[in-house]
Amino acid sequence: MALLLRRPVAAPLFALAAAGSLAYIVYLLVLTDGRAAMGVLWAMPLVLAALMILMVPYSVRLARGRALR
Repeated sequence: MALLLRRPVAAPLFALAAAGSLAYIVYLLVLTDGRAAMGVLWAMPLVLAALMILMVPYSVRLARGRALR
């Protein structure tokens, strides 16, 4: 939402969201039997986390380029 509103706080928020997603993935796939519970969609949290991690440098670059107010 912060990136859509063009706020410079978008980069730290994406980093926080990525860290939370990675913690969830560790819990889901390592500490529990989440892969069996999720079935064929077990890789979806990994894909979403990868997209969030890619959004961090993108939003940093936008903030440095003054595209975010």
